[in-house]
Amino acid sequence: MNFGTLSELEREEFSRCVKRLLNQTFENERIYDQEKGRPVVNQNYRKLESLEPYLIEYFKLIDMSFVINRNRGVAYIEGKEIEKPSKEPFGLKAQDSQRSPLSLKTTTLTRLSTIYLLLFRLIYEETQKEASIDNIVYVNFNDINEKIGTFQLLKDLPSAKANQDAISLLIRHQIIKKVTRDLVNGDIYIVYPSISILLKDQDIKVMIEFLGGNNSDTSEES
Repeated sequence: MNFGTLSELEREEFSRCVKRLLNQTFENERIYDQEKGRPVVNQNYRKLESLEPYLIEYFKLIDMSFVINRNRGVAYIEGKEIEKPSKEPFGLKAQDSQRSPLSLKTTTLTRLSTIYLLLFRLIYEETQKEASIDNIVYVNFNDINEKIGTFQLLKDLPSAKANQDAISLLIRHQIIKKVTRDLVNGDIYIVYPSISILLKDQDIKVMIEFLGGNNSDTSEES
């Protein structure tokens, strides 16, 4: 692929696309527009489609892959698979409750963000099975808290800062997005199909069993 065939404007667009992917890993085809109050076509995703051959070649040069999953409507980058030891799922050791090796490019998820990721993924899957008319799912955060209790994933409630940091990490990587804030009835989030790319079906049961068996205090997690 000859990058020299790109116009100056296309090269600038290409550079912006690379930076966005390195920063957030995922780009969903449809994202929630706060002003319109509904999901809309993501123009950044369309730009990735138009530059797909160039992005594939570029990320090959840095030992990564650029992928567009058109069935799910998700574009993303990934590196080489990390071998996971069988006795310690995802490399999360019992004595290390603060970190999880589930990574978003260079970002390593905290234990709390991993728990939220798991529970958003579970509800996403449940909703898709009930009515699979849309790849985007709405979730009430009260349902997340309910499942935390059901699976006994936390011994103590996380601090407000730990909670905000964990959620912000998932928002940054376009896994979820807050739609409404409601302290009484629960905040509403959109869950994007990128969550099913990050966390595969076969990983869910293993994570539940392991996290449930190591429900350390995350109230001071940072």
